Amino acid sequence: MALAETFGLLSISNLTHVGKFTTIAPKRRLNLVFNRLCMISLMFLVVGCATGVEIGADCRTDEDCKSGLQCNTITSACETLRIASNNKGKDMGRDRSTTPDLQSDVTKDVKADTPQSDMRPSDMADMQVACEPTCSGAEKCENGTCVEACTPACVAPQVCTDSGCKFPTCAQKGDSCETTQREQGDFFCRDLGNGGICLEKCAEIGASTCGDTEYCIPIGPAEFNCEPNQCAQQSDCTTGTCLLFDNNYGRCFAAGALSENALCDLNASTCSPGFTCNITTTSATGKGTCQKVCSPWDANTGCTGGARCSNLVTPRSFSCSPNNDATGTTPYTACTTPRASCSDATTCLGLSSGNGCFKYCRPGMTDCAGLAAASVCNNHIIASEDRWGL
Repeated sequence: MALAETFGLLSISNLTHVGKFTTIAPKRRLNLVFNRLCMISLMFLVVGCATGVEIGADCRTDEDCKSGLQCNTITSACETLRIASNNKGKDMGRDRSTTPDLQSDVTKDVKADTPQSDMRPSDMADMQVACEPTCSGAEKCENGTCVEACTPACVAPQVCTDSGCKFPTCAQKGDSCETTQREQGDFFCRDLGNGGICLEKCAEIGASTCGDTEYCIPIGPAEFNCEPNQCAQQSDCTTGTCLLFDNNYGRCFAAGALSENALCDLNASTCSPGFTCNITTTSATGKGTCQKVCSPWDANTGCTGGARCSNLVTPRSFSCSPNNDATGTTPYTACTTPRASCSDATTCLGLSSGNGCFKYCRPGMTDCAGLAAASVCNNHIIASEDRWGL
């Protein structure tokens, strides 16, 4: 109020409110004219003479004033447009001998009102600009531009994707694939030691639904695939034990360090490479002894110490049996102890009619030659296993 009183400006006490409108008391009209003249003089001191601009005209709103002017609702007069300044309260104390630097005031206000970002230059560099339209599978987006995603170029059968060189989805068995996507249509992508490979799905354990040199094995709950052959003999397995199945399929099983005749767990791979844990005539429940894998069809079965190659492990693999039967020695003769060995490829089986020696055989081979008249190989003893019989 001190500044207003010094220049004789109209104070709030000089106004009388009537309804919604503000009127000026009659006794103050003369004073109003004097106040307006003082205001006009003040404006000319601040901004200089503005030829042809109607400063001081009566108004109620800015619309009543000409362009470039605003309505002072206190004095009800048009006046020069004021520009906001951060130095409010100090403008009247400036040296008015020269025209004010209004551009400088505007610049300061803009800087003061602009939010300052706390981003570092490195953060700005990391911001990515989207590509329009979207890049193709062989491209990637860099700062709004589609560029080749694979440099150097991919080597077949890999193809270029927006995340680099990748193998395509499985189309046929044996294809290389990305193990990160395990199930791919009619295939499973599995790593058998040399990277992902496409393996066909199958329905049950065995060879009936798989191709030659393949075998259907379980790989998870209700999941089976046709696994390719891994071995044909023990030397094909570097650390495990080679066991042979139907369909000319062999597999290398994990091995341990237990030696021949050592007590072993039937549910664990603890025997040395080339040996398997087999039930014997004296084995405790769930236990066996480590015995050498053998072939009864070879001239040299590999069994030593009087053991016979008669314990069937898989459709095409046997193991040596150290338990020889006391009475049975040849097929179709009586024997004493079930699971004991009668001779190579011949074991003692317990039947309802009594114990007898029976020889294993391979369909289409001459394994039954020289036995009882009309002997044939019955290869339907076990469902889905028709590559061996009795």
